[in-house]
Amino acid sequence: GIPDGVVNIVTGTGPEVGAVMTSHPDVDVVSFNGSTGVGKLTMSNAAQTLKKFSLELGGKNPQIVFPDADLDAFIDAPKTAAS
Repeated sequence: GIPDGVVNIVTGTGPEVGAVMTSHPDVDVVSFNGSTGVGKLTMSNAAQTLKKFSLELGGKNPQIVFPDADLDAFIDAPKTAAS
């Protein structure tokens, strides 16, 4: 029910994706979930283009698990610490 292009989920590292998404003038809104330090940088980058953004800070490691996921492999997957 949502038109194509309204919601886009982009994953990747900060230097390759995050910096571009938060500073590019054609990106209207960014939602970030991660560490306080990176959240501050995200806010600073987004402010340069007066971009709307939301932050969920504290490194909670959000995950999206799709219905066809191998739950045993997901549960046993090693967790990485935010830097």
